[in-house]
Amino acid sequence: MTSDFKRQITIFKKPTFHFHRFLFIFSILFCVVSMILIFVTTQLQDIVNSLIEMTNLPEEASNELRSGFLKLSLLSFFSYVTTGLFIFFYSLHLSKKFSGPVMVIINLLKQMQSGNYKITRQLRDGDELKEILIEVHELAQTLQAKFPEKSA
Repeated sequence: MTSDFKRQITIFKKPTFHFHRFLFIFSILFCVVSMILIFVTTQLQDIVNSLIEMTNLPEEASNELRSGFLKLSLLSFFSYVTTGLFIFFYSLHLSKKFSGPVMVIINLLKQMQSGNYKITRQLRDGDELKEILIEVHELAQTLQAKFPEKSA
Protein backbone atom coordinates (compact mmCIF):
# COMPACT_ATOMS: atom_id res chain seq x y z
CA MET A 1 0.00 0.00 0.00
CA THR A 2 2.83 2.40 0.83
CA SER A 3 4.51 1.63 -2.47
CA ASP A 4 1.34 2.54 -4.43
CA PHE A 5 1.09 5.83 -2.55
CA LYS A 6 4.77 6.57 -3.25
CA ARG A 7 4.23 5.86 -6.97
CA GLN A 8 1.28 8.27 -7.07
CA ILE A 9 3.42 10.96 -5.52
CA THR A 10 6.15 10.27 -8.09
CA ILE A 11 3.69 10.37 -10.99
CA PHE A 12 2.13 13.67 -9.94
CA LYS A 13 5.39 15.32 -8.98
CA LYS A 14 5.70 18.95 -10.01
CA PRO A 15 8.08 19.36 -12.95
CA THR A 16 11.38 20.84 -11.90
CA PHE A 17 13.94 22.86 -13.79
CA HIS A 18 17.07 20.90 -14.61
CA PHE A 19 19.92 23.25 -15.42
CA HIS A 20 22.14 20.59 -17.00
CA ARG A 21 19.40 19.54 -19.43
CA PHE A 22 18.67 23.16 -20.31
CA LEU A 23 22.37 23.84 -20.87
CA PHE A 24 22.73 20.79 -23.09
CA ILE A 25 19.70 21.68 -25.24
CA PHE A 26 20.78 25.33 -25.43
CA SER A 27 24.27 24.36 -26.57
CA ILE A 28 22.88 22.07 -29.27
CA LEU A 29 20.65 24.89 -30.51
CA PHE A 30 23.60 27.28 -30.44
CA CYS A 31 25.63 24.79 -32.46
CA VAL A 32 22.85 24.54 -35.06
CA VAL A 33 22.54 28.33 -35.26
CA SER A 34 26.32 28.60 -35.70
CA MET A 35 26.23 26.07 -38.51
CA ILE A 36 23.42 27.98 -40.24
CA LEU A 37 25.39 31.19 -39.80
CA ILE A 38 28.44 29.59 -41.41
CA PHE A 39 26.30 28.49 -44.35
CA VAL A 40 24.66 31.91 -44.74
CA THR A 41 27.93 33.84 -44.53
CA THR A 42 29.51 31.54 -47.11
CA GLN A 43 26.62 32.06 -49.48
CA LEU A 44 26.62 35.82 -48.89
CA GLN A 45 30.36 35.95 -49.44
CA ASP A 46 29.91 34.28 -52.83
CA ILE A 47 27.19 36.79 -53.74
CA VAL A 48 29.31 39.75 -52.61
CA ASN A 49 32.30 38.46 -54.59
CA SER A 50 30.11 38.22 -57.68
CA LEU A 51 28.78 41.74 -57.11
CA ILE A 52 32.29 43.10 -56.61
CA GLU A 53 33.37 41.56 -59.91
CA MET A 54 30.28 42.93 -61.71
CA THR A 55 30.60 46.46 -60.33
CA ASN A 56 33.64 48.64 -60.23
CA LEU A 57 33.99 49.09 -56.49
CA PRO A 58 37.19 50.68 -55.31
CA GLU A 59 39.78 48.16 -54.17
CA GLU A 60 39.66 49.49 -50.61
CA ALA A 61 35.88 48.97 -50.33
CA SER A 62 35.99 45.45 -51.79
CA ASN A 63 38.82 44.48 -49.45
CA GLU A 64 36.83 45.88 -46.50
CA LEU A 65 33.78 43.78 -47.50
CA ARG A 66 35.84 40.62 -47.92
CA SER A 67 37.59 41.24 -44.61
CA GLY A 68 34.25 41.68 -42.82
CA PHE A 69 32.86 38.45 -44.23
CA LEU A 70 36.05 36.61 -43.36
CA LYS A 71 35.81 37.80 -39.74
CA LEU A 72 32.14 36.78 -39.59
CA SER A 73 32.95 33.37 -41.07
CA LEU A 74 35.79 32.81 -38.61
CA LEU A 75 33.62 33.87 -35.67
CA SER A 76 30.86 31.50 -36.80
CA PHE A 77 33.31 28.65 -37.23
CA PHE A 78 34.95 29.31 -33.86
CA SER A 79 31.58 29.34 -32.09
CA TYR A 80 30.60 26.11 -33.85
CA VAL A 81 33.81 24.33 -32.87
CA THR A 82 33.78 25.51 -29.23
CA THR A 83 30.11 24.60 -28.85
CA GLY A 84 30.79 21.18 -30.37
CA LEU A 85 33.64 20.61 -27.92
CA PHE A 86 31.45 21.74 -25.04
CA ILE A 87 28.70 19.31 -26.10
CA PHE A 88 31.22 16.47 -26.34
CA PHE A 89 32.73 17.00 -22.88
CA TYR A 90 29.37 17.72 -21.28
CA SER A 91 28.03 14.48 -22.78
CA LEU A 92 30.90 12.63 -21.13
CA HIS A 93 29.99 14.27 -17.83
CA LEU A 94 26.32 13.34 -18.19
CA SER A 95 27.11 9.77 -19.17
CA LYS A 96 28.80 9.27 -15.80
CA LYS A 97 25.56 10.28 -14.08
CA PHE A 98 23.80 7.40 -15.85
CA SER A 99 26.44 4.71 -16.32
CA GLY A 100 27.36 4.51 -12.63
CA PRO A 101 23.77 4.01 -11.43
CA VAL A 102 23.08 1.50 -14.19
CA MET A 103 26.04 -0.60 -13.07
CA VAL A 104 24.90 -0.38 -9.43
CA ILE A 105 21.38 -1.50 -10.34
CA ILE A 106 22.69 -4.36 -12.49
CA ASN A 107 24.92 -5.57 -9.61
CA LEU A 108 22.00 -5.37 -7.17
CA LEU A 109 19.77 -7.36 -9.52
CA LYS A 110 22.51 -10.01 -9.90
CA GLN A 111 22.77 -10.27 -6.10
CA MET A 112 19.00 -10.66 -5.88
CA GLN A 113 19.11 -13.31 -8.59
CA SER A 114 21.58 -15.30 -6.51
CA GLY A 115 19.25 -15.11 -3.51
CA ASN A 116 20.75 -12.20 -1.54
CA TYR A 117 17.81 -9.90 -0.75
CA LYS A 118 19.53 -7.98 2.07
CA ILE A 119 20.90 -5.32 -0.19
CA THR A 120 21.19 -1.61 0.28
CA ARG A 121 23.14 0.76 -1.90
CA GLN A 122 23.01 4.52 -2.22
CA LEU A 123 23.88 6.58 -5.26
CA ARG A 124 26.09 9.64 -5.35
CA ASP A 125 24.60 13.11 -5.17
CA GLY A 126 23.64 14.22 -8.65
CA ASP A 127 23.26 10.70 -10.04
CA GLU A 128 20.19 9.86 -12.08
CA LEU A 129 17.92 6.81 -11.80
CA LYS A 130 17.39 7.16 -8.05
CA GLU A 131 13.68 6.31 -8.44
CA ILE A 132 14.57 3.01 -10.07
CA LEU A 133 17.01 2.18 -7.26
CA ILE A 134 14.26 2.87 -4.72
CA GLU A 135 12.01 0.42 -6.56
CA VAL A 136 14.78 -2.21 -6.64
CA HIS A 137 15.23 -1.83 -2.87
CA GLU A 138 11.48 -2.22 -2.37
CA LEU A 139 11.52 -5.33 -4.55
CA ALA A 140 14.35 -6.76 -2.45
CA GLN A 141 12.42 -6.07 0.75
CA THR A 142 9.31 -7.73 -0.68
CA LEU A 143 11.27 -10.78 -1.79
CA GLN A 144 13.03 -10.96 1.57
CA ALA A 145 9.65 -10.96 3.33
CA LYS A 146 8.26 -13.66 1.01
CA PHE A 147 11.38 -15.86 0.98
CA PRO A 148 13.22 -15.36 4.28
CA GLU A 149 15.01 -18.71 3.97
CA LYS A 150 16.74 -17.61 0.73
CA SER A 151 18.15 -14.39 2.18
CA ALA A 152 21.86 -14.72 2.71
